[in-house]
Amino acid sequence: NRKTVERFIGLTSYFRRFVSGYASLAKPLTDLLKKDSTFKIGKEQVASFQTLKNALTTSPVLRLYNPHGETEIHTDASKFGYGAIFMQKCSEDQNFHPVQFLSRKTSQTEENYSSYELEVLAVITALKKWRIYLKGVKFTIITDCNAFALTMRKEDVPPRVARWALFLQEFDYQIVHRSGSQMRHVDALSTYHLDHLGPLTATAKRYNHILSVVDAFSKFVWLYPTKDTGALAVIDRLGKQAAIFGNPRRIITDRGAAFTSQVFKNYCSEQGIQHLCIATGVPRGNGQVERIHRTVIPILTKLSLNNPDQWYKNVDNVQ
Repeated sequence: NRKTVERFIGLTSYFRRFVSGYASLAKPLTDLLKKDSTFKIGKEQVASFQTLKNALTTSPVLRLYNPHGETEIHTDASKFGYGAIFMQKCSEDQNFHPVQFLSRKTSQTEENYSSYELEVLAVITALKKWRIYLKGVKFTIITDCNAFALTMRKEDVPPRVARWALFLQEFDYQIVHRSGSQMRHVDALSTYHLDHLGPLTATAKRYNHILSVVDAFSKFVWLYPTKDTGALAVIDRLGKQAAIFGNPRRIITDRGAAFTSQVFKNYCSEQGIQHLCIATGVPRGNGQVERIHRTVIPILTKLSLNNPDQWYKNVDNVQ
């Protein structure tokens, strides 16, 4: 589907400088993502996918391990999965290239871990997998978890974290924090921008708003007609979406009543989602969803001219 293609292009484009003729190779797939194009997977698209996949997993992108090479382990985690990339600097071009990739789905037990525990788990899993390469060499762990280093120095931690800290003592490493925007190549899930559009003309089914959800990375948009702008309605919709796409790493909203309620705060905390509220009176802070609304309104209005009280039937077409 379109979402999968967007994710794949997002991943491969991170390493595009290592793939000769990347733009031409990716064109059959990127053309699918154009605004007015028909989404149809054919032989050209399948060939493009296979070619890019092979290019990403063979030399010169994927390199053989060099015991003397500068090494970085890039990790990231979310409630539903975690991943890592073993990267080394190449003497030929002085760029870091992937040596191996790692990804795991979280188990039912791991889904209950706190966000920082999941980040540490990603590191531990990577080090266990690549232990034979990392023992006795100095390397750098790259993570977007600010609390990682602090957690490893705490005395009062859960037993499993204490065991992990003991395991880490076997290695010679340093930790470098990078923001999530710099870790998109290992980001398991993205940032969502949320807002309500409305009130709109009330319908016979009592829909009067649209809940807009924008994926900050892929720019994909979900539009949900809703009868209620309260926290429970938002949570219900996010829960159904998570069953298909998984949870985002963070959510950005305005300071509407639904998003500042204790119920919504509890939901984000339980799901391991970081919730950021933009400053009052600064709509550009949630600019991605504001721009979507400026596009949605005229299109939805035009599609609903004959039956303005049934606008909700046209929302899927707008999306």
